[in-house]
Amino acid sequence: MPHLSAVGISALPAQAVAPGQGRGGGQQSHVDHKRVGSFWLDFLDFRRRTITSGWRFKMLMLVVDDRVVYKIWSGQPDISEVQSTTNPLGPLQGFGESALGRF
Repeated sequence: MPHLSAVGISALPAQAVAPGQGRGGGQQSHVDHKRVGSFWLDFLDFRRRTITSGWRFKMLMLVVDDRVVYKIWSGQPDISEVQSTTNPLGPLQGFGESALGRF
């Protein structure tokens, strides 16, 4: 079998990747979404601020006959995002967009 990290998963024999022949996979993450600010401004959709933090890890590992034949992984070690939305008209802001979209 060729060196898989150089040639990719397409070089695997068809019987090795057929359903039921192998097993593997995996994904793990820890992401927190936290809303900050005034409850009433958020509830009435005037101003909303969301802070996202955490980490994410994804891995694909193909195991055939107790042997790892392909592996690849990726991830984000530190997720730190702030999202702010402001609607001066509050709950009426989206009403005009949805009403015009119907016609």
